[in-house]
Amino acid sequence: MEGEETTPLVATLSEGIAVGRSVGSVVPFVGATMAATIALGSMSQPASSPLEDGTPGSALVLVAAVAVVTVLVVALHRHCAWCLRAYLLASAGLLLASLSTALPLDAVSMAIVAWNFSACGVWAIATGHHLSRFYLCAIAVNVARQLSSIPRTTTWCALGGLALWDLFAVLAPCGPLRILVAQGDLPPALLFQTADVSLGLGDFVFYSVLVATASRSSLSAAAACFVATLLGLNITLLALAIYKRPLPALPLSIFLGIAAFFATNPITSHLPSTAYV
Repeated sequence: MEGEETTPLVATLSEGIAVGRSVGSVVPFVGATMAATIALGSMSQPASSPLEDGTPGSALVLVAAVAVVTVLVVALHRHCAWCLRAYLLASAGLLLASLSTALPLDAVSMAIVAWNFSACGVWAIATGHHLSRFYLCAIAVNVARQLSSIPRTTTWCALGGLALWDLFAVLAPCGPLRILVAQGDLPPALLFQTADVSLGLGDFVFYSVLVATASRSSLSAAAACFVATLLGLNITLLALAIYKRPLPALPLSIFLGIAAFFATNPITSHLPSTAYV
């Protein structure tokens, strides 16, 4: 595995995290906020600490939901692969179309833009066209934008739980992701791929959620999480080149990102987030 093969992956990831953070702060997703409020409890009052809203119990629900969906994906891939592919492509089309709701357009123009953008995206993902990376990045940013509206305590606990789940799912002999990789012929809507490296779309989403959540406290904490996430990913890619076996991409990046946030946020949260010249 050479540097030229991992550079596009790291570059796409960096761009997606940066865009996800910017979009999340500029274009709030009201529907996701309401959904999070209904699913995870009543809307909390503004908190002075990133640990004063949400509950760990809600995080457990999210991790359990991800685990159940992962098992269902493995089962569908083994017994009804075409159903899984159809579902993933339909979901990709809906997520791409929903991005048009952030544009200041009339209903007719929005419908035209949504149809063309989603149709081109589904075609690119289904055929493996080089534009599929752009559309997968857009999907990841959209999902991360929605998840970033969840209360912060829930988000931090869920990220830690998902990292542990990823560790089990990939490395355990009965892990569903290990079984999925062993089956081969993975749907293109699940992966970012280069010549020799594949990164799950879910990994991309949760990296973006981590940085977007950190940015709700301070830009300095978000920058620290961004660097820690890329450091963890590069260490994981190095380990992948050494051990030549599938490895979980979430644990190291997530735990380094969480450590970076709680190490820097108490120091930087009171600093100004805007520089004046």
